[in-house]
Amino acid sequence: MGKPLFGSAQGKEGERPCRWKPIFEVMYVTDPLQPDFRVTIPFPGHMAKARRVLSDNIRLADVVLEVTDARAPEAARNPELDELMARRQRLLVLNKADLADPRGNEAWVRRYSGLGLTAIPVDSTSGRGYDSLRRAMSGLTQRRSSTRTGGGQPLRAIVVGIPNVGKSTVINRLVGRGRARTGARPGITRGKQWVRTEFGLELLDLPGIAWPRVGTALESIFLATIGTVAPEHYDVEAVAGWLWEYLVCREPERLTDRFGLAELPADGSQGLVTIGERRGCLRTGGVVDTAAAAELLVREFSTGKIGPITLQWPEVQNGDS
Repeated sequence: MGKPLFGSAQGKEGERPCRWKPIFEVMYVTDPLQPDFRVTIPFPGHMAKARRVLSDNIRLADVVLEVTDARAPEAARNPELDELMARRQRLLVLNKADLADPRGNEAWVRRYSGLGLTAIPVDSTSGRGYDSLRRAMSGLTQRRSSTRTGGGQPLRAIVVGIPNVGKSTVINRLVGRGRARTGARPGITRGKQWVRTEFGLELLDLPGIAWPRVGTALESIFLATIGTVAPEHYDVEAVAGWLWEYLVCREPERLTDRFGLAELPADGSQGLVTIGERRGCLRTGGVVDTAAAAELLVREFSTGKIGPITLQWPEVQNGDS
């Protein structure tokens, strides 16, 4: 077996690849696999235009709904939005909560609550969590309307987030019908559109806004594995190799169950070979097509087929117990 792709994949002899510390009865990763590469986030011209559109329209909103991915909530938030949304009432929607570890969802809700931000996990497929979201929105809009002058105008909420975190799907759930276009590819929502909910609130769906450089290499890889960056924009084999090693460390039983494996190689490259052999990702002559195996692993993770897994957990802070 070769050396793992990323140096911290193996600990000392006899140790697990990762170290764990129990907080809030949740297992936090305190030493995640640190990659030696990063994913470059594409920032095409329409992204810069989308930022200008948001800046121009944020003043029209009474409430801001910020949508992020529950599997990597901080990585999937654009830090530039904090400045743009200053002094606006805000709710954080942890979308795709069904694809995340429930313990992770609870931990993030607690962490954001401690920061003064209401976070609500939702499952846009089943609708779970939307009653809580509607109640929270109603509470914000009632407080806003009590201080607002000049009646007659409907209260408005702007929906923001990076591409492919499910903003349009959230709107469709709130509106009750398929009014906002949705899709599985990043960036499908290109134009500005207002839609009205059944409880009288108007929502503005804006194109997703990426930013030129994600904070850390690890966060950039989180974005690739959860599907917010299209595969043609990164080295799929490198990302899948990292994901394999992370899952061997963090969720080995998910891999054994999904791929029917008795043993899991620690090396990400060998893991891709194992998947390719198991799933028939072969070239002429029976050689494993590792690129196809890599695409399969990332796709099955991003769509939740490997199981509900949280990649990014809250960091342990002083005073947590």
